[in-house]
Amino acid sequence: MARSKPADFLHRFPSFRLLCGLCFTSLSGLALLGCGGGGGSTPPATTGPPVSVLSVSVSGSGSVTSSPAGIDCGTTCSTGFPDGSTVTLMATAASGGTFSSWGGACASAGTATRCKVTMTQAQTVSAAFSQATAPAAKPTLIGLVTMGDMDWTPDATAFPLNRLLEANTHPGVYTAVVIQAAWSQLEPQPGVFDDSEIDAALQNIAAYNAMYPSTPVVGKLRVFPGVHSPPWVMQQVGSVQLVDGHTGTTLTMPDFWTAEYSVLWTQLQNHLASVYDSNPLMGEVAVT
Repeated sequence: MARSKPADFLHRFPSFRLLCGLCFTSLSGLALLGCGGGGGSTPPATTGPPVSVLSVSVSGSGSVTSSPAGIDCGTTCSTGFPDGSTVTLMATAASGGTFSSWGGACASAGTATRCKVTMTQAQTVSAAFSQATAPAAKPTLIGLVTMGDMDWTPDATAFPLNRLLEANTHPGVYTAVVIQAAWSQLEPQPGVFDDSEIDAALQNIAAYNAMYPSTPVVGKLRVFPGVHSPPWVMQQVGSVQLVDGHTGTTLTMPDFWTAEYSVLWTQLQNHLASVYDSNPLMGEVAVT
C-alpha cells in the first residue's frame, strides 16, 4: 500500500487536526502542539533565591564598596543581595578628604568607616564625605635611594625595622630612604589602621634631616601584601598555599586576583594616601 502524505492524512482525518493541532515539520514527520506532554508544552518557570535591593548614595569626595562585591558607588550604587544575608559596606574618602558619617540603614554606625546591613528587606544607605582638595604634586626623586632595613627580606616572618642605619653610616649620599611595612602591621583588623611604624620612620627621617640639613632625605613607602596580608583578609577572600623555592617553607597568601581582595587593598592605599599625601617627608610610594 502506498504511504500517505501528510496532506492526504489531514484530508481523510480532519477531526484529528482540530483536536490536537498538528504541525508538520517535514513530509515524513509530525510534531504535536498542545496535546499534553507533546513538543509544544511549556516547561515550568524557574526562580532563584529571593533578593532585596540595597541602594547607596554618596555625597562629597569618596566612595562606598561592599563585601560581598556588588556595590561600588561611585559607579554601581544599587544591587540585589540574597534575603537574610549580611553586607559589609566600606567607606573610603578620596585623597585629601575625610569620611563624615553614615545615614539610613547605617546611621547607627556613626563615623566608623564600615557598616553591616542585614538584608531582611530593601535597604537604603547614605554616606557623606568632606570635599577633597587635590594635593600638590610631589617632586620626582632623583639620586640614590637606600633600602632602609637592609637585614629584612620580604619572606621574613618578623616586621622590618626602619632605623636609617645605612643613611646614618654614609650621610649626604642618599636622597631617599625606603620605609618598609607589612599590610598585617598597618591594618591588623578590618578598617583599624596602625600607622605607628611609618610614623616612627618619618620621625627618624626628620631627625636625620636636622643633623644634615644640606642633604635631607625623604621617605619612599613600600607596603608588602601577599604572605604579609592580615589573617582576616585571607579568611574573607580565600587563600592559597605555595612553597618558597629557596627555603622550602610553605607560605599562605590571599586570593589576590579576586575583586573582593582588590577592594580591600584599594581601601588601604586610599587610607595611606589620605594620611601621607600632604606630608613633605613622604616622597614616593612603591606598591609591591
